[in-house]
Amino acid sequence: IDTSVPGYHHGEIDDRQLEWLSDVLATPAPHGTLLALHHPPIPIPMLRAAEIIELLEQDRLAAVLEGSDVRCILGGHLHFSTYSTFAGIPVSVASASCYTSDPAPLERFVSGVDGHQAFTMVHLYDDRVVHTVVPLAEAPEVSGYPSDVRAQLEELSAEDRREILSKKDSWFNTGHESHEPRPTGG
Repeated sequence: IDTSVPGYHHGEIDDRQLEWLSDVLATPAPHGTLLALHHPPIPIPMLRAAEIIELLEQDRLAAVLEGSDVRCILGGHLHFSTYSTFAGIPVSVASASCYTSDPAPLERFVSGVDGHQAFTMVHLYDDRVVHTVVPLAEAPEVSGYPSDVRAQLEELSAEDRREILSKKDSWFNTGHESHEPRPTGG
């Protein structure tokens, strides 16, 4: 739904859009519905300056969504990642790729910063929706293994993989790269 208001930063959903959404949601989708809109229908407690640019009349949207098959609401607008619920539906707000808002600016009313840019990957499963924030900036690696380790681990049983990857003092978790993956069972 296009929540933009030409010439303004706040968001609105008009009667025509709410009517259209109600009609669409009257027939459940085979796997549920994802609702995407720019202005997320959530409060912005960490950035009080942004309260004026929230989505207006959120109660009207909630009334349309009540009892629907909407599994998740996706939004942006805030320039930082955050999560909430709205009308009992999970809400995921993606960061931004241009600049981000500092949600706790010290001694500033509003502060846009050139850092922390990211996007959010959304994976849909039959019984859940998973959101992963993916940073855009390159960062120095502080731990890791080359990709060929994946093939070596895939050759092992599920129990052996769990032992190597989950056990805190395994070669994998202690950083001793010289060890080859090997079964730990008898």
